[in-house]
Amino acid sequence: MNMSEFIIILSIINSVIHEILHGLAYKLFGVKIRFEFKLPYAYTMETSGLPIDIFKFTIILLLPLLLISLTCLFLPTWLGEIFFIINLLGSAGYIHVTVSS
Repeated sequence: MNMSEFIIILSIINSVIHEILHGLAYKLFGVKIRFEFKLPYAYTMETSGLPIDIFKFTIILLLPLLLISLTCLFLPTWLGEIFFIINLLGSAGYIHVTVSS
């Protein structure tokens, strides 16, 4: 397996874990969700129509970034660094939304 294939596989793994964590955060606040997969994207969609206050929404947005980043500290250095960068790049939009709110 070459490095490009390895990064693609890590990106897919990260995407699945990332969306599951969004789903858990939504469930924590009692919101109904569904997962969508439209290649190359995966996302979690809120389906209850309930309003979510800004504090809860910030937690929902940033939970995957926080938990995956912390998990990277316990991986072998080279793997943790690659996984951290993939997750950070995938979370850039969430960071932007949070800072802009």
